[in-house]
Amino acid sequence: MIELKDLVMLGQGAPNSLSGGRISRCVCAYSKEHGLVRLYPIPKKLLRQWDVFDATVELNTQDHRENTWKIYRSKEDWQRIEKWIRKKSEYPKEERSKLIQSLAKDNLGDLIKARKSFGVIEPKIIDFELVTQNSATSIQTKLFDPDYYIINQNEFKFKPYVVYECTAKCSCKNPQHKQQIVEWGCYEWMRKNPDSKEHCKKVFDNLRLTDKEWKTYFLVGNIHKSPKTYIIVGVLRFKKKN
Repeated sequence: MIELKDLVMLGQGAPNSLSGGRISRCVCAYSKEHGLVRLYPIPKKLLRQWDVFDATVELNTQDHRENTWKIYRSKEDWQRIEKWIRKKSEYPKEERSKLIQSLAKDNLGDLIKARKSFGVIEPKIIDFELVTQNSATSIQTKLFDPDYYIINQNEFKFKPYVVYECTAKCSCKNPQHKQQIVEWGCYEWMRKNPDSKEHCKKVFDNLRLTDKEWKTYFLVGNIHKSPKTYIIVGVLRFKKKN
């Protein structure tokens, strides 16, 4: 059992179902002591972006990614997991942009070489697209929440991708990166009409990826089964000052 203090929730992936009917998310948080950390499983609606919280965690012996933690007794205590994830406050609005700017020094190549779990990248966006992965979306039966149905990431008809280059000099042979966006907000939008391409492609407008009035950063994280593969866990954006 380990106590992580004063974590700032930066991003969370789309939900997946676990054994026992649980709906879980993986989140990325920041602390001055530990840097960027991965925490899971986290129930839906428990944490919001910019929440400051403490967490009681343990190592998962089957997940060797850097700075990756499992919530203590998450399976046994799922219905009362709040005792292991304790919200304290909200990170000040006036400090948020400054924090992300201080973290946005990464490029994808160096993250891969260092086997980092997460990084914050300032992107130069080239293109974006919806990729069809299934003929139709598979919706699971309702679980603990009678007003919420779960669609796992790999069961959506479409997956959103972005093509970009790192603003910082990248050590990858190919400077262009095509990565899937798994941010929770994108999949919540698509969940409303998951088989409509016209509806789902509006996720890119919602993210303001080409809006010059907004400064955009990508919070990227690696995949358990393929730790050299990174996906976009969060899109962090701030209105530019006039």
